[in-house]
Amino acid sequence: MKTLIPQLALLLFLSMPAHADQAIDLEAKLKETTESSSSGGKLMEELVDLYWKDEKVFGIIRTTSKFSRAQTENPKRAAMTLKLVEGYTVTARHDDVIMTGRQFLEIFPGHTLTNRVREYIATAYENTGRGNLAAIEYQTIWENNGSTSQGIKALGLFNQVNDGASFNRASSLAAAMVVKIPATSLLTGVGFQGMHAAERAEQWAEGLQIAKTLIRRNAPINELKKQDLWFRTGRFESKLGQFENAIQSYRQALKSKRADVHSSLIDAMISAKKPPSAIESEAKKYLAAFPKRDDRFTPLVKAANAAAEAKDLTRALTIAESVMLHDVTNQNLLQSYVKWHGDNHSLAARG
Repeated sequence: MKTLIPQLALLLFLSMPAHADQAIDLEAKLKETTESSSSGGKLMEELVDLYWKDEKVFGIIRTTSKFSRAQTENPKRAAMTLKLVEGYTVTARHDDVIMTGRQFLEIFPGHTLTNRVREYIATAYENTGRGNLAAIEYQTIWENNGSTSQGIKALGLFNQVNDGASFNRASSLAAAMVVKIPATSLLTGVGFQGMHAAERAEQWAEGLQIAKTLIRRNAPINELKKQDLWFRTGRFESKLGQFENAIQSYRQALKSKRADVHSSLIDAMISAKKPPSAIESEAKKYLAAFPKRDDRFTPLVKAANAAAEAKDLTRALTIAESVMLHDVTNQNLLQSYVKWHGDNHSLAARG
């Protein structure tokens, strides 16, 4: 080994001038040859191979550009154009990457190298602050049998753009991905990103579709994450008017002591026109669970209103009185209390 390494180093050193001389010779021959001819194509192929071995990027760019332009019928034109795109990428000529890449996609729309070209275009968009356009390229790669990582990259970029159109795209992409990708932690991550996007885009049906897919496919999640999944499911169902389903989902999520989940459950019960007694009972459970919260009486106020709407004025008045024993600052409740007494104002005053 001690004698082999110096020999290899010497061989490499001696080969570099030989490559340079060979390139000069080939360039001279190319000048005397029609670039669009078969012999011109072969000369350019040899030149690119030399420049590639010697990492002469500008030589690669110059020669592959000529090849792509002149050798329009050559079967190696696509591969040469890809090398041109790679050369532009190395030299950070991002706009040239995008322009040449776009030309490639127009000329070779179904080529096996399409995804690789799109990835270079996407990287150029990212490097020039055009995340949304980069995300569209990554999404197209995934849809064209690309890797899961490409779809995840697109999803993340869409969410980073942070506008309605990008959230719409992210939601739709996630809905497509959760059906196809393996049921690993990647599925969980994609699903939650997709539900976030669906909420931001107000795509309730798509968000519910994603949530149900995660549940159906038994996505690997811990207990807290599972309860959050059920909470999101309930929110989507509530937005779609599926209040009975939402009640069941919120109850699944209520295994952890969360005020937002409990409050949402009570709201869904009210929207589903559940019996006033059931709503009152749940509101009392909320008060018992969160006795120090500023909104601890809010569910009881809602329960009183629900009872009044159901024509159960006795229950509405009783609930209101129980609240007013501790909180007389709720003007809406005081006004409702008086109204529920009808013409018997003296009784309302005593209450």
